[in-house]
Amino acid sequence: MMLATVMPGRPGQGSLKRAAFAGALLAVALTLLLGAGTTASAAVRATFYHPWTVEDWSAAGPTASVTRYGPTLGEYTWDNTDALAQEVDWMRYANLDAAIADWGGPGSPTDDAVPTLLSAGSGVKWALYYRPEGTGDPSATQIESDLGYISDNYASDPAYLQLDGRPVVFVYSDPGDGCAMADRWQQANTLGFYVVLRAFPGYSSCTSQPDGWHQNDPTVREAHLPGFSYEISPGYWPIDEATPRLARDPRGFNDAVLRMAHSGEPLQLVSSWND
Repeated sequence: MMLATVMPGRPGQGSLKRAAFAGALLAVALTLLLGAGTTASAAVRATFYHPWTVEDWSAAGPTASVTRYGPTLGEYTWDNTDALAQEVDWMRYANLDAAIADWGGPGSPTDDAVPTLLSAGSGVKWALYYRPEGTGDPSATQIESDLGYISDNYASDPAYLQLDGRPVVFVYSDPGDGCAMADRWQQANTLGFYVVLRAFPGYSSCTSQPDGWHQNDPTVREAHLPGFSYEISPGYWPIDEATPRLARDPRGFNDAVLRMAHSGEPLQLVSSWND
């Protein structure tokens, strides 16, 4: 994660950002704006978004509880509409098209956040990041049911991300997943979602192929899956670890943004916005 930087804001609202990402946001803004209109002009540029990140503030303060870089104007939550509207403004300023929000399934706390996210502001679309696959192996029947829930409740919203006229869902995974996961998702996707699975070793050899693949590893500065996605990370330093897994490096991140912007990949992703 990058150094804190002053960013443009809504008049009278001040800085509702998470300082963890402020400098990275500025770097994305400058270099992606420079890259607009290049071979990457048809790409979807999106960032992973974690509604749960702001649910765990403690009385000791954000730095002491869940993150090394807390919000400058207090411990806001996902239902703070002013804060979300400001974040959407910054996403637009960074030339991002969409945000990919963690989703734990129907009735989960992250499900409660979705209507607020979809109404947070114009100019940025939202997709859901299916997290149950990261903690188990949901059956094709369960996945089909969950996709039906998303279709019935969110996918028709004008703010929901569509690719090729189909609602988009990203899918997390666990280290043990393989081609069987791709098989389950192919079987379950009877509603025609645009499915982007998290890659695993040997993903390209699977018989069942989704619409896209992504990596989502914030410990790696750049992750390139040719023909599918290009991802970048500003840095990663968990609060309970003595040293960063990926140190902040403004110049290195700027270079990574520029390579992503000119990669020509259909999905260009930042991991993450607020983790």
